[in-house]
Amino acid sequence: MAKSRKILTIVEVSDFLRLHPTTVYRLVRKGQLPAFKIGGGWRVNTKDLDRWCVAKSEACTPGRTVLTP
Repeated sequence: MAKSRKILTIVEVSDFLRLHPTTVYRLVRKGQLPAFKIGGGWRVNTKDLDRWCVAKSEACTPGRTVLTP
């Protein structure tokens, strides 16, 4: 069984979010997207990315109820 990735690179995050990698770097540098640096490269924890996506989607849709299974 293949393990799912828990840490993503900036390029992987940009593919997931369908954003240009430069946009993801900018969000990380501004502290708007949670990430950490290992060596010379940035990494993003998938749990942090999921929480960030939920927070952003809730902020864009006031009054919307988010249902969780």
